[in-house]
Amino acid sequence: MFNFVQPEAIKAASEFFRGADFHRILVISKLSLVEENQRAAIELLKAGGIDHVIEFATIFHYIAKRVEEKKNPDSQIMQTMRLVKIYGMGNEGDGAE
Repeated sequence: MFNFVQPEAIKAASEFFRGADFHRILVISKLSLVEENQRAAIELLKAGGIDHVIEFATIFHYIAKRVEEKKNPDSQIMQTMRLVKIYGMGNEGDGAE
């Protein structure tokens, strides 16, 4: 899981971004519902070199909030997100950190 924060991966990313600053972000399906366990997991991941942890639901809800219900999107993914929004399934909480 930590392959993308190994020195070789960081060097390759730095070369790709031409030395510009970048962040190592891990998208995770779901963190524990217990706040103490969430904090412990995030601390462990950050100690392993990950800068930010985002739950998939956070990304899902972010996209769902921005899809226009009345506009017919070109992509199948955005069409699905539009339907999710129309049926009120993309309006729940915002997720993790």
